[in-house]
Amino acid sequence: HAQLSFEGVSEIPAQYSLIKSFAGLLPDMQKAMQAGYPELMEHIQAKDQQAVGPPFSVYHKVDLKKMHFVCDMAVPVADDIDTGPFNTRLYDGGRFFKVTLKGDYQFLELAWHAAYTHICSHKIKLDKKRPSLEVYENDPNTVANKNELITRLYIPIK
Repeated sequence: HAQLSFEGVSEIPAQYSLIKSFAGLLPDMQKAMQAGYPELMEHIQAKDQQAVGPPFSVYHKVDLKKMHFVCDMAVPVADDIDTGPFNTRLYDGGRFFKVTLKGDYQFLELAWHAAYTHICSHKIKLDKKRPSLEVYENDPNTVANKNELITRLYIPIK
């Protein structure tokens, strides 16, 4: 089962991150993320560095009819890290509408739909020039049950 919390307007700071980009269909994205985040974390640890925040996804383009996504897998790092085979990017902070999902990742599509429905019904103005974020607050390999996973959705607003 899943629990959703609509937490309202939130300010987040700019974040410098080590990234791995993806463009493709949903099933391919899920496989890419299962491999991509561990690769990013292993690279950071191999450089004797630490992530300075939880990993997150940045959704630049989403086509729900085709279920095609253009996104970045990102891990916040210090700006002096050796990037190796990866890239870095500074993501702008700003105002976002925050929604928290407690539960399995299978509920993410439902959470996104509920978040946008909530935003529209409350006449909150979206900022379509900035990407949405999906922040993974805990590691699926360290929780006892998938119902304990916490994912925060940040939808850019004006």
